[in-house]
Formats: sequence, C-alpha cells, structure tokens
Amino acid sequence: MKKVYAILLMLIVILGCQNSSTERSKNALSIKVNDVKKIEIRNEEESYTIVNSQDKVDFINVINNSEYNQAQLDIRPSDYAVEIWLLNEEIIKFSLWIIDGGTLFAEHSVRGYYKFTENDRLRMLEIINNAEGKPTTSSN
Repeated sequence: MKKVYAILLMLIVILGCQNSSTERSKNALSIKVNDVKKIEIRNEEESYTIVNSQDKVDFINVINNSEYNQAQLDIRPSDYAVEIWLLNEEIIKFSLWIIDGGTLFAEHSVRGYYKFTENDRLRMLEIINNAEGKPTTSSN
C-alpha cells in the first residue's frame, strides 16, 4: 500500500511541475504584428500613437520577448498606460514602467508582470519619443 501512495505522490509531483511550465507559457504574450491595428500610449498628460511601421514591429517584439513572472507587483504608479488595438477589435491593455531604469510592464488581464532588457527599454523610450502627438521639444 505504501508503494501505491509513493507512486501517486510521484505522479502528483511530476504533473505539478509540468503544470508550472504550462502556466508560464499560458501567460506569455504572443501578439502578431500583422494583427495590430494601432498602439496608443498615455501618460498623465497626453496620449500618443505609434505610427511608424518599424516602431510598431520593434514595440511588439519587445512585448513578445519579455520574460513573465507570476509575482505580484507592489510598485509606484506606472509611467505609461498602453493599449494595443487588434484588427479583431480586441484591446490588450497594460501598464508600463520605463522611466528611471524601469524595465517592466503588467498586462491588466494577467496576474504577474513581464520584464524586458535594458536595451529593449532604451528602444521603447525611442519609440515613445517618435510617437505621433509627442511634442518634439520634450526631453526624456
């Protein structure tokens, strides 16, 4: 009888470990650039739209390549709110922390957050500065 319990325990542990990798991949973002209608970025003062095609591709690539973490954030308010409008009318919303060395974003419909690299952070700042509606006189 002890062998049966041991085998069941091993199966539960093995299946539990497999579920954790499934959970991670379930929360990984995979947005197809061709499915994106527009990308809007807002801060407390203004709203911007990413209009340059290469900027859209790079923005989506940073999002898709970010590393997911299930932990909850206890952090200051986000620097930007982002909405990615898809052709099927779905809107993906997330908060972005990118100023002062921030390299995080959190999708509103998912528990946890995503982290990207410092190089990706610099590219994201460049994209935001290039966005339509962004004043050319501002400095970041």
